[in-house]
Amino acid sequence: MTEMGRNTTKPGIHEQDEKELETTMNILIDYCKNRIIELSNNKSNLSEVNFYLKATAGMRSISEEEQNKKLDVIRNVIKKSPFKFSNDDWAKVINGSEEGLFGWMTSNYLNKILLKNEEEEKQIDMPYGSIDLGGYSLELTFSTNETIKEHYINLSFTEVDYDIYSYSFHDYGQTRFYEILMESIFNSSKSENSTIIINPCYLDGYSETYEFENINYTFIGKTNVSQCQDYIKSILKINEENEKSMNNVYQPKIPEDLKIYGISGLYWIANFYNISDDDKFHSGLDILNVTEQFCKKKWEDAIKEYNADREFLKRYCFLGYYVYYMLVEGFKIDKSKEIITFPAKIEGIETGWTLGAMSYEIGLLPL
Repeated sequence: MTEMGRNTTKPGIHEQDEKELETTMNILIDYCKNRIIELSNNKSNLSEVNFYLKATAGMRSISEEEQNKKLDVIRNVIKKSPFKFSNDDWAKVINGSEEGLFGWMTSNYLNKILLKNEEEEKQIDMPYGSIDLGGYSLELTFSTNETIKEHYINLSFTEVDYDIYSYSFHDYGQTRFYEILMESIFNSSKSENSTIIINPCYLDGYSETYEFENINYTFIGKTNVSQCQDYIKSILKINEENEKSMNNVYQPKIPEDLKIYGISGLYWIANFYNISDDDKFHSGLDILNVTEQFCKKKWEDAIKEYNADREFLKRYCFLGYYVYYMLVEGFKIDKSKEIITFPAKIEGIETGWTLGAMSYEIGLLPL
C-alpha cells in the first residue's frame, strides 16, 4: 500500500461557502481521476474505485449543523463523479482520537514496525509514538504497557495487539493557537487611549495591523522572551500533577524507551530550524536552543536571512517556544532526552494521517 499523489486547496472546507465547496471538490475529484488514469494507463474502471473524504479539526471547530450542511454539498458532488460512493458515511468528520491513531499508524506502517516479520513469528520492535500538529488541533498517540484509564484504543495488527493512548487537543493546532495568543496579548494590553499593542512574541521591528472588535490595532514586535513564554504556558494550561498533561487531560506516562515522530506542522517548524530530515532524534533543549537564537534576531535581519513566507516567518519565535513547552511541561518529556525526530517522508512517502485512514477503510486496520 502506498500514496500515489497529493493535492491541497485553500482555505479549509470549514471556511468555504457552498459554491466554493463545489469548486474545491471538483478540483480534487479531477485530480484523483487524472492521477488514476495516468497510473493505470487508462485501464482503470473509475466506477469501481471507492472515494472517501475525511474532514478533521477545522470541521470539528464548527457546529454540527454547519458540518452537516457542508457534508451534504460534498456528498452531492461526489455522487455526480465517476467514482464509487456507496455510503454517505464515506464522507464524514473524523474525531480527534481517530486522527491521532491514523497518523500513528501511518508512521509505524511506513517504518515497517507494524508489518509482520517473515523471519520471526511476531514483530517485536516498539512502535514509535506520534505527535501531529495540525492547524486547529494537536494529537498525541503512543502505545504503552501501562494501564490506560482514558482515551484508550485497542489495535490488532498482523496478530499483534497494541494498547494505545490517543488524544486530540482542540484549539492547540498552530493556526488556532496563534489566534488565541493574539487575543490574549490584545486583551491584556489594550488601552482606550491607544491602538498600539506591543507583541512580545514578535521579532523586534515587525509590525502589522490586526482587527479586534471592529477596530484596527497596530501590533509592534518587541521581543520579550519571558512575557511570550508566560502567554504560551497560560494558553497551554499545563498541569503539573502526575497523569495529567495540558488542559487537565489524563495522560499515562510516556514510556522511557519511546521514540516519537513529530509530523505535519511539527515537521515544518523543525525544517525551518534545520533540525529535520537528518535521521537524528532531538531533545526539548535542542528546540529551545535554536528558538532562542532565532528570537534574538531583528525582523529586518530575519527577512534577509530566511527564504520564508512572512506570514509564517513572524510566527516562528512563538512556535519554537510553543513546541518546547508542549513537549517538556505539557507531555512531561525530559528536556535533555533525545526522543523526537521530524521526518518529511518515510520510505519516500509523506507522513500524516491519510495513509492510516485508508488502511482502516480497506480493512487492514481492524479496531
